[in-house]
Amino acid sequence: TGAASASAASFRRRRDRTASSPARRPRASSSSRAVVAAANAANAADAADAEDASSSSGAHIVWFRAGDLRVHDHPGLAEAAAMTTRAVIPLFVFDPSEIAHGTPSDARALHEAVVALRASLRALGSDLVVRVGDPSMEMPSVAAALGATSLAAARELEWARVAGWRETLAALRAAGVKCD
Repeated sequence: TGAASASAASFRRRRDRTASSPARRPRASSSSRAVVAAANAANAADAADAEDASSSSGAHIVWFRAGDLRVHDHPGLAEAAAMTTRAVIPLFVFDPSEIAHGTPSDARALHEAVVALRASLRALGSDLVVRVGDPSMEMPSVAAALGATSLAAARELEWARVAGWRETLAALRAAGVKCD
C-alpha cells in the first residue's frame, strides 16, 4: 500500500505540474485564418446570423470528430478556406452511444478537447456548434436549420465508429447535403 500511495502522489504531482504549466497553443495556419475570414458570419453562438450569412449556394459544415479536434492542420478547414463566399459552420456532436463505451476519463478528455477546440476557433474569430445526440439525427437537423448544402468530414478509420459515420453521411445525403 505504501508503493501505491507513493505512485498516486507522484501521479498527482505530475498532473498538477502539467495543469499549471502554460499550454502551448498551435499556431494558426494561413488556411485556418482564411477559414475564419470566410466564416466570421458563421459564429455558431448566434445561429440566426449564420443563417443570414449563408449565400444562395448554402452554408458549408465542417464536422469535427473525436480524432481530429484541431484547427492548425484540419483537412476540412483547409477545404473550406477555398469557399470564401459561403458561411462555414464548425460542428461537433457528442454521441452518447460512443461515450458509453469509454471510461469516465475518456469522456472527460473528449470534453476538454472540445472545449480547447472551441477556444481555438473563438481565438480565430469563429465558434463551434456543439450538439449532443445521435449524429445521424443531429447533423441533418443542424444542416436544415442553417441552410447547409455541403459537408466536409474526415474519413472515419476506427472500426467501432465506421457504421455510425456511414449512417450519418447517408442521412445527410438523404437530406440533400453534399458530403465529401
